[in-house]
Amino acid sequence: MKSIARFNLTTRLWEQTASPAYPLTVFWHHNKYFQEKDSTLYIFGGYGQHEYKNSVLRFRFNENRWDTLITSDKLFHPRYLSASGMNNDTVFILGGYGSLTGKQILNPGTYKDLVAYSIQHNHFSLIREFDPPMEDIAFANSMVIDPDHQEFYVLAFPIFRYEGYLQLMKGRLNSPELTLAGDKIPYLFHDIQSFSDLFLCQTSWKLVCVTLLKTENNKTQAQVYTIGYPPGSLTDIEKTSGWNKNLLFLFPALFLVSWLLFLAVEKKMGTRRSTVSQESSTDQKLSEIQDISSAADLFTNIHPKSNTILFLGDFQIFNRTGSDITSKFSPLLKELFLLIWLNSIKDKGISAERIIEILWLDKDEKSARNNLAVNIVKLKTLLSELDSIELSKSTGYWKSIFNEETVYNDYWHCLRTARHYGQPGRDDICELIRISQKGHFLESLSFDWLDEFKAELSNIIIDTLIRYSDQMDTSRDPNLALHLAHTVLLYDMLNEEAILLKCKTLTNQGKHHLAKEAFDKFTRDYKNLYNIPYPKTLLEILNF
Repeated sequence: MKSIARFNLTTRLWEQTASPAYPLTVFWHHNKYFQEKDSTLYIFGGYGQHEYKNSVLRFRFNENRWDTLITSDKLFHPRYLSASGMNNDTVFILGGYGSLTGKQILNPGTYKDLVAYSIQHNHFSLIREFDPPMEDIAFANSMVIDPDHQEFYVLAFPIFRYEGYLQLMKGRLNSPELTLAGDKIPYLFHDIQSFSDLFLCQTSWKLVCVTLLKTENNKTQAQVYTIGYPPGSLTDIEKTSGWNKNLLFLFPALFLVSWLLFLAVEKKMGTRRSTVSQESSTDQKLSEIQDISSAADLFTNIHPKSNTILFLGDFQIFNRTGSDITSKFSPLLKELFLLIWLNSIKDKGISAERIIEILWLDKDEKSARNNLAVNIVKLKTLLSELDSIELSKSTGYWKSIFNEETVYNDYWHCLRTARHYGQPGRDDICELIRISQKGHFLESLSFDWLDEFKAELSNIIIDTLIRYSDQMDTSRDPNLALHLAHTVLLYDMLNEEAILLKCKTLTNQGKHHLAKEAFDKFTRDYKNLYNIPYPKTLLEILNF
């Protein structure tokens, strides 16, 4: 029988408390709230046995008893991978992934709602729909709510990526917008084998992110990151290795109410203590860039909310009213659109024959051309929701035509900025960094034909930034130098010119420890790739 467990801080071992009324695998990635005043645990939703749940369960620790609470409304649809947080007597639940029927095979998708559950009245209410800033969005288990400002912070991630990331986001209880609020945190998402959560540490006054991953040897790797609170647009995120005594009090809450139903004892083995494996090595901080509040606004990722097409990071399209219509693009329509759009910018467009060769090679000519015609009509219909954009075949090649003053495309802006007539100026470089730091080009999409575009854009970004760094005065503009080096290393982690620029700038600022951490990370990556040590020391490159 599966068990609820208590974590003993003294022995750092698990102790069985009680057995739940349901099998463990029925409620993976549920949301939770522990009400301290009456020692009651509430469980919302979850996933298991190919079904999403919308159950509300309550466990009374004093009575050692489970109850299933029946709500009269139908607002809380079956889901998992939502974020939840508490404000007064109300539990707020944001988004998630599931289906209206609860069946995994029947039209599952992401939810874009913020619902509230009243503990006192056992009742759900819909607060509002929100605008997801990324495609296929899911959330870490908890949100941190600031009741004074009616704001909240969550960690979001793309659900269909294994080697993905967590992105800190800020929202308001009275507004549908979610905005990015910091750098990305690496996250290996392997569905029920992984877990992530977010807390606010009341002693250090920092946000604390915990990620867990069950390994093949049946151990759990735990990573802890701290984020300054409230976070800025470019937040220093620090990875903590080993046990941090200031954070220890978080683990009982984390494991007791989340991990207890996430990775507990196997039936055939009975009650067993879980082992948490802490990585002994300290990786480089995700962002060594500190003391940059004066430059934060310069690099904040701001783009128009209407007539916008985004390729850097996750693929997104916003129509003329600012609504996100990305979900209307099926995988096929998305690839068709990208084929036409990217070849239009790079060249004269793309022929119907080449499109068919890529998308419908298995069809006979008549069927393939019919498929192309039908999907071109669908694509034109979707693009009609934006102003000043059309598909044309007047030259014999399919081509997208748009007014760059009306339609914003970060890829086009990136190319235009990099190819600025003559030497790009400081404003051009800041614009290029601002766009490039959002993420790799169409990072969640993978097509054979797309590799060429990805490599070309990466080379353009790297070459443009390195050329500018060769003639800039880093002592006069250290913040820009650090952002420039950081961006280059995002696209080429073994770029020697970028690591030299970063280490020299940090050293000149007196941040010798950060310079050493950056260089150590670089040398580890170098050895992992080439299986030989990096031939220079930090002192040698600084004196170069």
